[in-house]
Amino acid sequence: MPIARGSSSRRGPTPPPIVVAAVPGAIEQILDNLLDNSIAMAPHGSTVEVIVDADAMTHRLVVIDHGPGLGDQDKERATGRFWRGDTSRPGSGLGLAIATSLARASGGSLALGGLTVTVEFSAWSAPSGAVLAQSPPSPGRALHR
Repeated sequence: MPIARGSSSRRGPTPPPIVVAAVPGAIEQILDNLLDNSIAMAPHGSTVEVIVDADAMTHRLVVIDHGPGLGDQDKERATGRFWRGDTSRPGSGLGLAIATSLARASGGSLALGGLTVTVEFSAWSAPSGAVLAQSPPSPGRALHR
């Protein structure tokens, strides 16, 4: 399935379903913003990885690209509103700020590494007999640009 012109995607092994308590639509918007940034910055032909990782207390959504990455000074500013690392590309500079706000509003966090963004959420166990409003998150996948 093409993600961007000249791209493809592939799925890794299907992890067991995980559930987090999050603001409705937050995970989708966070993932959309992170993938948009990663695909824009990754060199043509490289891979953008999406990893869903879980343990008993914390569930993580990790996006890894092979673009230029962020230096320490840029990592401190990149989640601020209107910050843009590359002003030659279109964008408002709001994507990471929105993703960070949604993660925090959901009781989670967003951390920037050089080429990695990690969003953490607290694990959530449904009360006995509860019905989930939405299906569990999609399994991890790698995107090729």
